[in-house]
Amino acid sequence: MTLRDDSGNAIVEVALLVPALIVPLVWLAVSIALAVSGQSAATLAAREAARAYVRAADVATATRAARSVAVAVTRAGTAPLGSPAVHIKCSSTNCLAPNTRIDVTVNTTVALGFLPKPFGAAPTWSVTGKASALVDPYREQP
Repeated sequence: MTLRDDSGNAIVEVALLVPALIVPLVWLAVSIALAVSGQSAATLAAREAARAYVRAADVATATRAARSVAVAVTRAGTAPLGSPAVHIKCSSTNCLAPNTRIDVTVNTTVALGFLPKPFGAAPTWSVTGKASALVDPYREQP
């Protein structure tokens, strides 16, 4: 009986194992990067929506401006975000009264990673951005 030479087995094992280990790690890294980017975009959208709200002339215009700014910011980002849900809350009955605090929350989803069409849609992750703004204390009453 003769013993076989094992030279070359390591190359075959590496060629089979490396793709099985590296591909999921790359997918995980890309997914984490997209989730972080989506979170930053949601926070930016909330901040810009709050700024747009406090600068408007009346509450109806402010609400429309805040929602349109949030949609524009989420579409302009690098992460593949879903349609944002914008929630606006103010600290007084007159939302545009001086020193009123406006809290804006933007909820959206981020498509994580890249999956080929046969695997179906990419998994999503929910992200929430929150921001506040004060109405100018020297603003005239609407």
